[in-house]
Amino acid sequence: SRKARPREVVPPLRSIRGGDVGDRWALDVAGPLPTKEGGPRYVIAAVEYVTRYVVAVAVKQHEAEYVAEFLMRQVVLKFGPFRELLTDGAPELTGKVIDKLVTMLQAQQVNPVPYRPQMIGLVERFHRTWKDCVATYMATHYGEAITKRAYDGASTEEPE
Repeated sequence: SRKARPREVVPPLRSIRGGDVGDRWALDVAGPLPTKEGGPRYVIAAVEYVTRYVVAVAVKQHEAEYVAEFLMRQVVLKFGPFRELLTDGAPELTGKVIDKLVTMLQAQQVNPVPYRPQMIGLVERFHRTWKDCVATYMATHYGEAITKRAYDGASTEEPE
């Protein structure tokens, strides 16, 4: 006789509630992107959950050290320490370097569902939007365009 495997129960997705401004940031890396030789190939982006403010930078590599430096310089030193960091479970976002930084800030790193980008939808939506905006400009100076688009996205409302 055949034994049926028990059916895996997946809990329904829930909205992530906001808190105070600056408490929760979502972080993701996009790339590799086509560039001129030696140019930045990846984009690290962080989105604040309450205000939906975007901070993004183009980098040549997406290793944990670059991500930690981005978090410290572009998020913590400008906006203050956060309480919670949401990531999608990618290795460069969950390694020892990031864990040490999060512990040092007395924060908590949350990976809602590993390798499920829909759970950090704010950052994924930003990546989709800026890719559309800079696609034609990418061959020459897309690093500048990404920074400008991050500012534009932070200062305007996007349609859902």
